[in-house]
Amino acid sequence: MSSTARKKVILGLWSLMWCVVFLLTCLRTGAVMFHHVALDYNEGWNALLAGWGIGVGGHQLYSSETGFIFNNYPPLSFFIFGWVIKLGGDAIIVGRIISCLSIILSSILIQRLINIMTRSALSGWAGSLIFLATMNTAFYNYFGMNDPQWLAQCLMLVGVYILFSSGRVSFVWWRLLLSVLFIVLGGFTKHNLVALPLALCVWMFFLDKEKAFLWASMLVICLGIGFSICYQAYGMFFFHDVFLHKRTVRLGHIVHGMKALLLMVGIVVSGIGVAIYYRKKIKIHDNIVFALLFLMFALFFGLMGSMGAGVDYNSMFDVLVAGTLLCGIGLATLLNDARCGSVMSYMCATMSLSLVFLVPIRGMSFYHDIVSIHDKEASWAENIRLMQAHKDDTLCTDMALCYWAHATYPVDMFNLAEALKVGGGLYPVQAFIMNHKVAFVQLYGAPDAYRTKSTYFDGWLQKAGYRPVFTGQGHMLLLSYKPL
Repeated sequence: MSSTARKKVILGLWSLMWCVVFLLTCLRTGAVMFHHVALDYNEGWNALLAGWGIGVGGHQLYSSETGFIFNNYPPLSFFIFGWVIKLGGDAIIVGRIISCLSIILSSILIQRLINIMTRSALSGWAGSLIFLATMNTAFYNYFGMNDPQWLAQCLMLVGVYILFSSGRVSFVWWRLLLSVLFIVLGGFTKHNLVALPLALCVWMFFLDKEKAFLWASMLVICLGIGFSICYQAYGMFFFHDVFLHKRTVRLGHIVHGMKALLLMVGIVVSGIGVAIYYRKKIKIHDNIVFALLFLMFALFFGLMGSMGAGVDYNSMFDVLVAGTLLCGIGLATLLNDARCGSVMSYMCATMSLSLVFLVPIRGMSFYHDIVSIHDKEASWAENIRLMQAHKDDTLCTDMALCYWAHATYPVDMFNLAEALKVGGGLYPVQAFIMNHKVAFVQLYGAPDAYRTKSTYFDGWLQKAGYRPVFTGQGHMLLLSYKPL
């Protein structure tokens, strides 16, 4: 067997292994995603705002000055999921499905991009499958979670693919325009994804300065049109809420970004390692330069973004995409290099580094999630029924519970706590509590020891005389200012 054939066998078997692992992890995803059990705080937040985006509920989409809900996301995802609500669907469940489909489509786009860049379908599938296996093990909480993160990432990858889909990079004007449109749509779905368009613009400048300037000009114009539409629809509230969002930023929070990086360290190290190994052969116009630029910007913006309170692993997802593209290009280069018989095995082992330790740990956790999901749903159903009985007279602090119970007064405790820490001033929600505008306040804790995310909010409840009167499932409490 030739060296190239042996390397293809190794890569093929390695890819098959991660394909099987990914399919097994999907058992957990399918088992939990269709139940009325919140997988993350943001699920209900996104669903509530989706309804408000299309006028359901009588609230404004951008109204942080009230202190009830703080919205720092662009509006596009809320319109997409809002129509689900208008048609009678469950925005949380549908959002989970769209999230899964967006990740799978992103993996297909990664495979196609690697294939086009390297003319190696096997390398493309290898990159795609390690991406999927990493997403549903290291970052499984985002696979099948109602969040627009991967919808935005997918839209931006479509914008890149359009430039490459001719079999080579093409800068004809209609491809440039379509690329810009999809990238801008991605930006108006999740606004902090700047690494990919920046890397693409810099790399295009290396290839063709005039086309890069044209592409950047189109991007600025489309952004201007988008901002103008948002201003017409929401006024300055949109800019205030999205770009002046109150949140604590601390250097110590960067540890969250570093943790995410550790979970995909094998992919990042492998990609960079191959680039260093072939550094003397790399020219400024090569596709690997785009992947390197993307990874460099993704690392910078991801780590900077992770310093914000409440920022999760999603700030580093651009690093995973860039690292996967870089690894795919590196694998194809190794396949075509007759001198590197054993390097392929080493690279596959390095790429698998994090997953080898994570898979058994996640396997036990996933099994527990599957066997306990029905008990969790029963607890949630009881809490939903309790909330529905008082939905028009309760300040609700659990976003998913608020959504499923159709509560009239949801309050975004995390962002309210952050705004109060930063010094956001007085919010009407304080007067709402102090003047007993609602009979009940929903939160979690023990009847004799309960706390919210904000000491300010706790103080308001104490001064207003709210005390526990109902106990639900999972330590849920209803507080009231008068005995029943």
